[in-house]
Amino acid sequence: MIKSVLMKTPMLDDTIWTSIPKDEMTWIEQNDQITFESIFGQHATDLKAQHNDPNLFPSKMSDDLLKKFPDAFVTSLEFDSFLRETNKFVDRLKKVGHLKEYTIFPGVVHGLGGSSDDDWVSEEHSKVYPVWIECYLRRNNGSK
Repeated sequence: MIKSVLMKTPMLDDTIWTSIPKDEMTWIEQNDQITFESIFGQHATDLKAQHNDPNLFPSKMSDDLLKKFPDAFVTSLEFDSFLRETNKFVDRLKKVGHLKEYTIFPGVVHGLGGSSDDDWVSEEHSKVYPVWIECYLRRNNGSK
């Protein structure tokens, strides 16, 4: 059983390509739609049929299932395409008591945060890992 999870710039939902009418999308949003729909499609048997599947889109899990979610440490980026969905999910985690820490790194877009060892975002992420591990060990040993 997973005791805690570190979610680094999570891709939680399909609203990035389903909530904006195509004729109202910017060029970047249209490219994001193609890219992310393709990425999610690689993990789906039938993407349209799995539109509400929490295994594919974790932000769509029921409140009852979310209560069983492990303690979470979440990081996102100021200009992440999935920031809106991440914020919503973080709020839900907070309500059920499973959010341990949430960090948003400024000035970075999705796909570039932590992309190299000398990246300052990677350095900042490394500060979160010890807290995550310590929480896991505490939970794994049965104490809180």
